[in-house]
Amino acid sequence: LIEQLVRSDMMAEAVEVTQAMLMRNMHPMPKIFRFLLNKLASNGSVEDINAIGNFLTSKIKKDVSYDNRLCNAYLSAGRGAEFLSLLMHDLDIAMALGNKEQLSVLQDRFPRGGAMGLLDNHPELLDKFTSLAERFATATGYIA
Repeated sequence: LIEQLVRSDMMAEAVEVTQAMLMRNMHPMPKIFRFLLNKLASNGSVEDINAIGNFLTSKIKKDVSYDNRLCNAYLSAGRGAEFLSLLMHDLDIAMALGNKEQLSVLQDRFPRGGAMGLLDNHPELLDKFTSLAERFATATGYIA
């Protein structure tokens, strides 16, 4: 059903069906889930992807490359700078609190796959991205 809704460009309905499934602790098949998220990302549907993400565990987010698709949605919506600002803000809070668990979660959100698209389309964000990457490296030892 979700796949057919996406193919028919009935995205609001596809998101609604997906959220109803997730509320019942059910999940679309990974291939269909990725198909939906890809379409939402290419449409710049940041809010829909965030709403779906509220129901997903870290494991499922990894399985469907959720964070890269969210990054791509921000890019498609012309909101790449906002995405980096949100990550920077969350990193600042986690560092200030010394919250290692939150730093680990943020490390997973770092836009490894979306970084090239971000910088290709918005070279003016290079300094901001570099600063974010350096802060991640300092805080977590993680080098993207």
